[in-house]
Amino acid sequence: MGLYNNIKEYLPEQFSIFKLMDILRINASEVRKARNLLKQFYQDGNVRRIGKNMYEKIN
Repeated sequence: MGLYNNIKEYLPEQFSIFKLMDILRINASEVRKARNLLKQFYQDGNVRRIGKNMYEKIN
């Protein structure tokens, strides 16, 4: 996935949705966009969910 590959080096091993939003410069009004991106990353096997808003990189 192109976007994930472009940002994965900036993501810590464990990160929150808010960290992803900061990296992508998504503001609070666009939280749905961040959730949709995380859902796609999860479905593609790039991240796993470890809490309500916490994720962990797999690769």
